[in-house]
Amino acid sequence: MDRIAKNIKLAREYKNYTQEFMADAIGVSQATYCRIETGKTDIRVSVLRLISKAFQVPFSRLVADDVVDLIRSLQELQPIPHSNPKVYKKEEVES
Repeated sequence: MDRIAKNIKLAREYKNYTQEFMADAIGVSQATYCRIETGKTDIRVSVLRLISKAFQVPFSRLVADDVVDLIRSLQELQPIPHSNPKVYKKEEVES
């Protein structure tokens, strides 16, 4: 598993989010999200941006080598309400 995939999994587990929740939040199937977390698929930058927004962490921290900074970012920010996971649209990230 590559570093970015590990960071994504770490952040999801830290936030106590399910793969299904994250898949809904970024608009992909649960199977696709699972492949992202296990490093079995290439991740487009636009998808990484959606993931970083869903976790409410800076994009740079999600893709960085420093796991400590990622965890600090996760500790500082509020979680997305589970009642409405689809809070970001692809066009919001790309604009």
